[in-house]
Amino acid sequence: MYYKNLAYDIYSKENKKIHKKRQILKFPYKRQRKKFKINLCLRFSLFMIVTGILGMSYVNDQVKISELHENLHSLREDIKKSENLNSKLSLKKNVLENNSKVDSNRSNFKIEKDDKIEIKN
Repeated sequence: MYYKNLAYDIYSKENKKIHKKRQILKFPYKRQRKKFKINLCLRFSLFMIVTGILGMSYVNDQVKISELHENLHSLREDIKKSENLNSKLSLKKNVLENNSKVDSNRSNFKIEKDDKIEIKN
């Protein structure tokens, strides 16, 4: 009976050693496991912070792009308005020039009441 218990004790001690070796292979140190968990948390938080910063910069870029796009549209409208004004001004100048030519031509002619036209030189 003593030998059986001794054999069982030796067997159980060997089993415990093997079990401990397996545990050590799975997780070398409990402290390292905790550090690894902390590192995971830190990595995740850093990842979230970096993605948040990148997201904010992307949003700011999009806002700036939309503002520039609106400014471009307003500038195009202003250019169209100025072109319309320039064309109207050129038309008015042409009309005034034509009127002045007609006035100068009229001054060369003298119309009397008898519908006789005399040419002045």
